Amino acid sequence: NSTASKVEILNFANPSAITSILSVDLSSYGIGGTSIACKNGIVAATVEGANYANGKVVFMDTNGTIGSVVEAGVLPDMITFSPDGTKVLIANEGQPNSDYTIDPEGTISIINVSGGFNTVQQSDVTNLNFNAFDSQLVALKASGLRVFGVNATVSKDVEPEYITIADDGLTAWVTLQENNAVATINLVTNQITAITPLGLKDHNLPGNTLDASDQFSEIFMSNWPVKGMYMPDAMAQYNVGGTTYLVTANEGDARDYSALAEEVRVGSSAYVLDPTVFPNANFLKKN
Repeated sequence: NSTASKVEILNFANPSAITSILSVDLSSYGIGGTSIACKNGIVAATVEGANYANGKVVFMDTNGTIGSVVEAGVLPDMITFSPDGTKVLIANEGQPNSDYTIDPEGTISIINVSGGFNTVQQSDVTNLNFNAFDSQLVALKASGLRVFGVNATVSKDVEPEYITIADDGLTAWVTLQENNAVATINLVTNQITAITPLGLKDHNLPGNTLDASDQFSEIFMSNWPVKGMYMPDAMAQYNVGGTTYLVTANEGDARDYSALAEEVRVGSSAYVLDPTVFPNANFLKKN
């Protein structure tokens, strides 16, 4: 329950009449819950910190008894267990404030929970940042990574969104939604080893149609001379014949802040289409 900073334990034996068993109040740890995961009897819940402070991870049993609380990064957006249940990984999104006077680094927290829900200490937490990629800014942008925040570095601009972990627990992948990329983590060395830009999808090709307008009352799928970004949110993995495949839910997520608004309509008079490339510009600008 993110608006009330609570974990709700519910009885849905009768799905048409779901009842409350217990409400676990987390408000003393932060201003809002963001994600929850459960494995081997351990429940882990993330709580956002006030005023862009680091968030917390609260560990409890399935009855809602809190055993341990540790600090993660800024805005712990998603939490998940490793397949063997010995580690918890958190994507700390680190979103900026509206005027970009605060822009925390996006990070990944790795927590050792092998001792159980009531023995987790801050020394069990490893925080990974993207500082090593800051010196690669020019090359990464040339390869297609979107880094475009106000006074952005790679570390500040990446916003880790969602994590999936390989079946063997040795590798994790993290979506960097606004950056249109996926990061790879080596869970043996606890290092971020790569950032992979996802490129663009050509909506002029067969099979790549889209409904391009939210100003039209009907669903109208068609090819258009535009390219779209994947910008994935959730992600999962599966393995076939020794090859791991990633599946992404490509939500897209434009940044729209008082100091940075990247949305613009093709139909806007301020958005000029080259008449040589787009001789049908008037048509393309219709709602």
